[in-house]
Amino acid sequence: MRKEINFFHLKCHTDNLGQQYLLFVHDGLNYLELGNFEAAFGKTIRDGNFQGKIDILFIHPGDSWERYHLYHQDEPIHQKFLTFFHQEFFPFFNSENQGIHKIGMLGDSLAATASVSLASHCPQRFTHLLLQSAAYRPVEFLEGLNREQVHHWKVYQVVGLKEDHFESPLTGQKLDILTENRKLYNKLKQMEVRTDYYEEDEEHRWEFWRNDLVRALSYFFEK
Repeated sequence: MRKEINFFHLKCHTDNLGQQYLLFVHDGLNYLELGNFEAAFGKTIRDGNFQGKIDILFIHPGDSWERYHLYHQDEPIHQKFLTFFHQEFFPFFNSENQGIHKIGMLGDSLAATASVSLASHCPQRFTHLLLQSAAYRPVEFLEGLNREQVHHWKVYQVVGLKEDHFESPLTGQKLDILTENRKLYNKLKQMEVRTDYYEEDEEHRWEFWRNDLVRALSYFFEK
């Protein structure tokens, strides 16, 4: 099966002497259109008086069903996506960014779980994970890892108190997203991964993640 994946590249170079950052954004088009990413990013940079070089790659997996098949850990094409990302996509952009200080991934819902999946396959490549309401079973990807492999990670994790019993509009499956995020947080603590964890009085929706985005991006640039 052949699959095309579109992406968008945002560059921000304010000072060649500052730090260098590389951020992969899954559900990239949604973050741009529904998450008002550019506005949140601009505010984060201005408020933090940032100096440095930033490359942001927005990955667009396609329509809702294409997204589901690409990001869901039980779908066969997900394994092909892991291979493509680590053998082709990541090396291409990393070769253009020597000496990067921070490399992170941002994702919402299933895209957040895909971020954990990708990071678990090559944990040494990433410094930061920004996870907004990770859906399905993200904790499973940590089972084969040890503390030494992930001790350098810094994880931002947010979930809504009203996200258990969420019904997937695609599959009709009931998802206990709050419960799964608590499992993930506890596992990260056991593995001594630095994690900033937040529970908010929110539902599983873009308004929640959009309003949270400045805090998530600030974590990546400041921690």
